[in-house]
Formats: sequence, C-alpha cells, structure tokens
Amino acid sequence: MNIPTYPVHSAIPLHDSNYLPYILNKIDSANTRVWASVFIIDARVHNDELRSVRTVIDKLAYAAWRNVDVRVIVGTATVEDIYVACLTSSYYMKERGIAVRTYASPHRRKSTHSKYMLFDEDLIVVGSNNWTHNSFHLAVNSSLAVESEGLSESISREFNAIWQTSNEVIYER
Repeated sequence: MNIPTYPVHSAIPLHDSNYLPYILNKIDSANTRVWASVFIIDARVHNDELRSVRTVIDKLAYAAWRNVDVRVIVGTATVEDIYVACLTSSYYMKERGIAVRTYASPHRRKSTHSKYMLFDEDLIVVGSNNWTHNSFHLAVNSSLAVESEGLSESISREFNAIWQTSNEVIYER
C-alpha cells in the first residue's frame, strides 16, 4: 500500500468545547479561503438553541462578504431528519451568499461523511464534529487542527473533486 505522508508544522487537539471557538476564530481571521465538508449541518431554530450553528454560518457569510473563498459541501442522508436538517441549513447558507453544495453519488448510494475545514494555505481542521447543537455542546468529539502544506494540498484536491461532482443548492424565494 502506497499512502503518502506529509510533514506537519503543528498540531492542536480540539476536544469538545475547544472546537467551536477555534473554528470561529479561524473563520474571522481567514484571508483567502474557508472550505468545509461536513456531513450534518443543522441550523434549524428548534435544534440550534444556543445559536451556535447559525453563528458559524453568519461568520462564513461575513467572510464571503470580505471576499474570502467560502465553500461548503454538505452530506446527504437517507434518514429523513438528517436530510431535512442538511437541506434546510443549505438553503439558509445559500440565502446568506455562501457557495454551498450537497453531495450524493448517483442513486444516493454514497454520501460524504467527512468533517473537515481548510483555512487559507495550510491549516486543516479534521475530526468528528458535525455542525449541530449536540456536536458543539453535548457530545464527546475530538478534532485536530493541523498545519501542513502537503496535507492541505492533498485534502484541497479531494475537496475540489467532490465539489465538481456535487449538486448546487438552488434556493428560490
């Protein structure tokens, strides 16, 4: 098996309550890009009681307004509640000017289950966090912020490949 390895400049563990403030800070300080692939995003009012998910989305919208390249890939699911959460959140993001797409292979046999963010040139945050109230505040999650130019380039290629084959979210009022 030939799996590439990449040098890492730094790695920061983001356990439980550290994840949300860390990504909010990185969104605010991003200069060139914030790309995210997240399986479940649930910004529905009745499920986002502390407004955490909508805060992430609002910060992404502001970054896009600042001309940061903001793109979000959202997973799809056969579980109805997850499907509705992701679609509703996708419309919410689209309405705020965020480039958002959903990914499912033909015949819905495969979705993205990834949970990562790419910031600027070489920062990746990868781990188990979905963007939900439970994930941000109640569940045990572990993520890792990694500074690595090579790893960032590799994940950027993966993101672009999925972006090219994903479905644009069409939101009409």
